Amino acid sequence: PDSIGIELDSALEASYEFKGARIVSNSIRFSQNHITLNKGQKDGVKPGMGVFNHEGVVGRVKSVSENYSVAISLLNTGMMVSSKIKSIGNFGTVSWDGKNSRQIKMLYIPRHVNVQVGDTIITSGYNAVFPEGIKIGIVSSVNPGLDNPNYLDILVDLSTDFSKVSYVYLVENTQFNELDSLSRQSEMPNEF
Repeated sequence: PDSIGIELDSALEASYEFKGARIVSNSIRFSQNHITLNKGQKDGVKPGMGVFNHEGVVGRVKSVSENYSVAISLLNTGMMVSSKIKSIGNFGTVSWDGKNSRQIKMLYIPRHVNVQVGDTIITSGYNAVFPEGIKIGIVSSVNPGLDNPNYLDILVDLSTDFSKVSYVYLVENTQFNELDSLSRQSEMPNEF
């Protein structure tokens, strides 16, 4: 099989399409890790599609051949995903610092926000790649920011175990081109 079961909110079906795939190669030891999938152009895979599994976010498709595709792993220092704290709704960005393959940093959360160890971090839905609510991980530490005193330094234990991931879903926002075009016209950065 190319996938395992995952419960998806039926409301997502209006704006997103999902395809199953199997991982054929995966790296976790570099600062810029990639994942190769057994689906490509002939299966409808396109650059920019989000990749996730039953545990959480995995990455984003970068390039596609006829039968395969390569995704930028969430364990890639160049990958940023718009995210939010599920319990209180504050949003920021998660980005890997290249240090620990089981943790990621949540950025741009102001110091006054009451983030707690144990809070769940999910995708915000504020970008054109991932729908809202896909799990990223659980907050493991919260400290005053060292680099910028206006923000918290938040570490998140990843929900996805990248050393074991084998089956994934590819998600396509069917309104991606319209949203991306609008972002470009407005000269707004789009995190994906």
